[in-house]
Amino acid sequence: MIKYFILVFLAVVNFSSYSQKICGTVYDESKISQEIREDVQSFYNRVGNKTQNYGNESIAINNFNPNSGIIMIPVVVHVVSRTLAENISDEQICSQIEILNQDFGRRNADRNQTPAQFSGLATNTEIQFYLATSDPSGNMTDGITRTSTSRISFTDNDDVKSTTTNGQDPWDTNRYLNIWVCNLANDLGGYAQFPWMYSSSPNTDGLVIHYEVFGNTGTLLPNYDLGRIAVHETGHWLGLKHIWGDDGGLCTESDDIADTPNQGNHYGGQCPTTVQSSCGSNDMYMNYMDYTNDACKNLFTFGQKAVMRATLNSGGYRGAFEYILPNMTGPSLVCTFNSTFNLNNLPPGSTVNWSSSSNINISISTNDQATINASNPFVSGTGWLEANIITDCGEIPIRNFFWVGRQQTQPEI
Repeated sequence: MIKYFILVFLAVVNFSSYSQKICGTVYDESKISQEIREDVQSFYNRVGNKTQNYGNESIAINNFNPNSGIIMIPVVVHVVSRTLAENISDEQICSQIEILNQDFGRRNADRNQTPAQFSGLATNTEIQFYLATSDPSGNMTDGITRTSTSRISFTDNDDVKSTTTNGQDPWDTNRYLNIWVCNLANDLGGYAQFPWMYSSSPNTDGLVIHYEVFGNTGTLLPNYDLGRIAVHETGHWLGLKHIWGDDGGLCTESDDIADTPNQGNHYGGQCPTTVQSSCGSNDMYMNYMDYTNDACKNLFTFGQKAVMRATLNSGGYRGAFEYILPNMTGPSLVCTFNSTFNLNNLPPGSTVNWSSSSNINISISTNDQATINASNPFVSGTGWLEANIITDCGEIPIRNFFWVGRQQTQPEI
């Protein structure tokens, strides 16, 4: 198989006894055909992000995000291990799924660390993840496979993705995000397969992550102990490039996304505490698609959200991927009489906890339905009802806003 990502060797950063863990996913146009290059550029242009106007993020989302609401992606984690340490725990795996959901949902605890200049561009991507509850044959599963290997380590040649090379075969890559966790050599923290390569290489689709940088619990490496390498690689899997354009500091290439300012190079192994500038603008080094240490990354932008959701939508590179699109339906006005809200398209086996704003009473609730009314109909205002979908690895919230009280004062919501 032709390789569509290359390993970039970077300078060793001396922290403790560990070296910098790097990403092996690079958009290198010299490694792909002219036809694919043109198609990828056409995709970015269609999404509407290739513009110098940073205010056009919402246009891109409206034009190429016909599916509203949260997209939920089933995940299978393949643990391929030789030693006890490499055979990471279920708890460590769950911690990584929770991190994916927090970071992609803009619920990360460090979101308040985003510099003021970029805080208005940071957003909830409305993409969430859960460990699969059924395997490709329809049997119940915890979404985790465990494979013993004789291999001391793996590289970015995809050997870990096949039993014939002492790895583990993927589950249907059109139904699951496959994540392999193993011992990676050559200072690789992880790598992913870009979505435009799915049609030619479906059997190698997914992410590979070093076991010592997966999640936020267990035996982890300093500076890579918050699970952000898997967040970064998942961004690649959904169509994002590195924000500096992989041009080696020349400022001649970019990630083709309008609201991530072009920057000269990555900030690998660093955690800047002051404003950094290159290519005529301040750098968004805290973006998940940079190389900064885990503690420095804290945002995806509106433009990146548009690209990732366009990748999953009909006509996108992963338009046939079988994700779940849960949604809540109900009235736009809630008064003293009971109003019913329904929750549709839940992941199999999940349960729901309901909560609401203080001006709402929840009178009856089940897994997929809640009946509510206004606690004081003489006080009008905005209210909300939230369904927290409980998975094996935390909760995924879905919130619906509506007007509470007298209809004649109801504004447009």
